[in-house]
Formats: sequence, C-alpha cells, structure tokens
Amino acid sequence: MPVQEGIHAFLLDRYQLWQTHGDLLKIVFAEALFDRELAEGFCAKITCPATDVVEAYLARGIREGVLRDLDPRIAARALVGHVFAPTLLYDAMVCQPERPLSAEAYATALTDLFLNGTRR
Repeated sequence: MPVQEGIHAFLLDRYQLWQTHGDLLKIVFAEALFDRELAEGFCAKITCPATDVVEAYLARGIREGVLRDLDPRIAARALVGHVFAPTLLYDAMVCQPERPLSAEAYATALTDLFLNGTRR
C-alpha cells in the first residue's frame, strides 16, 4: 500500500476506534495517570504495538525512497501523538463540542499535515 494510503488507513482506524470506544478510553486514560500498572499495560498492548507497526511502515518508506531520511521511531511517535492530541483535547475534554470532526476529516487532514507539513 502506498505510504499516504497506509498512514491515512492507520489514522482513520484509530479515530474510528475512538469514536466507538471513546467513553471507555477516557476512563482508561484518566486512571492510567494514577495507576502505573494500567498505564504500562495500555502501553504494552496498545500504544507500543501501534507505534512499532507505524515505525516499520515508515522505515520501509525511507528504504524505498518514498520518504526522506528521518528517524522512523521519532516520526512514528509523532504520528501516534497526532491521534491522541485531537481526541483527548477536543473530543474527550469537549473543548469544541459545537465543531465535531469526523474520523475521515481527522485522518485526511492529519495525513496531509504529516506527509506535507505546512509549507508551500
């Protein structure tokens, strides 16, 4: 799958997961701030495996010359962070409930931002 499609699919999947299980995830995130075992379990079963998959995908894109030379581990963490920031700040904390975005809108915009930045 081309890099842009793969990143879009990953982001879309994560945002759809949030929309389906957001209430449960809010509780897990809140409790994980105070429960080290829960935090470690969430990271071991959810965050780290997702980051590893993204890292391998980005590393492949770098090897194939589709992506520029960068540290795929840092880039993967940044991409995974792109999932948490909008969902936690704007959906979980309800900062802008009057302006909800669809999973498709998040995935499309953040794929473009991640791959192309903000420069012309």
